[in-house]
Amino acid sequence: MIVIQKFGGSILSNVDDIVKLGNKILDNYEENNKYIIVLSAYKNKTNELIKEFDKVTNKKNHFYSRFITFGEESTSLLLSAFLDKFFNVSYLDPYKLNLICSDNYLDADILSIDLDILKKELQENDILIIPGFIGINSSKEIVTLGRNGSDTTAAFLYQECLKITTTKCILYKDTSLSQLDPKIKDSKQHQYISYEQIGLLNSLGNNIISNKAIKIIKEHNLPLLLKNYFNDEETLISNKKSNLELLAVIPKKYFEVRISNIKNPKLINYLKNIYKKELTINSNEIKILTEKLINHHLEIILLIDPNISINYKPVLLTQYIYDNKVLTRKDDLIDLKS
Repeated sequence: MIVIQKFGGSILSNVDDIVKLGNKILDNYEENNKYIIVLSAYKNKTNELIKEFDKVTNKKNHFYSRFITFGEESTSLLLSAFLDKFFNVSYLDPYKLNLICSDNYLDADILSIDLDILKKELQENDILIIPGFIGINSSKEIVTLGRNGSDTTAAFLYQECLKITTTKCILYKDTSLSQLDPKIKDSKQHQYISYEQIGLLNSLGNNIISNKAIKIIKEHNLPLLLKNYFNDEETLISNKKSNLELLAVIPKKYFEVRISNIKNPKLINYLKNIYKKELTINSNEIKILTEKLINHHLEIILLIDPNISINYKPVLLTQYIYDNKVLTRKDDLIDLKS
């Protein structure tokens, strides 16, 4: 069996964490398996590299995509060097694998891989180390796979390795996939979750795994395991829908506006045109609940009619999913100032 294991940057902060990871792999190694390890950069390392590059130029070209992948390359080379003391290890960058992607430097799609090379490397080695997030385009330039791109690398390798032999894929994260924030006491863990459900959670900004990875495993009906690196709690992503209601981990920021004493019909139509479904009109006031920044519009309204009364405050609204629909609980207004 081929076991693909992807380790995210949230669990790697420095070289000591690389050594800990190496020892964990050593402890759990099974001789009958072949292992492919996909690594992310250290936590926040890519953001640091982006800031450095932006001080030189704001041009996002092949120099940029090459520079911001140094994080993945360094963690992968360090882990390769550590494991090489115990196993036959091969470090495979996208050039060696001929991992061809589209031309988008910042958000490329993986198109193909040289499966013969992958087979040969698996035959000759116990463990393959592959930096995630990185590919090459038709011009042999480095491109990147977008947000959580290492997940995409692992998912693509998963579908390709199944052409060789039985394969399973595990994405290691720093937390479990819980119904609420896992830090909250008694928050229930999802034992399993469907492709559609995890896609909906992503749509609320949770970014659990990359949307491209979800697309790959959904199209090929591939069960994928999410695992907590620190306590081994796991959630299976497959066609099976979770028996728990899905809740958003991150509340969304809204702006609540109540406008009283507005009598000008042109102003009312102006607001209707801008906010549409976000606006309700009662006999004495207009209420707007929106994600948009609206200070500019309020200034225009007051300029036209300074007698209008406006009550404006930012709020957080709890969002959740029920029966595959994103819902907003508008009765849970929380004043950010309180």
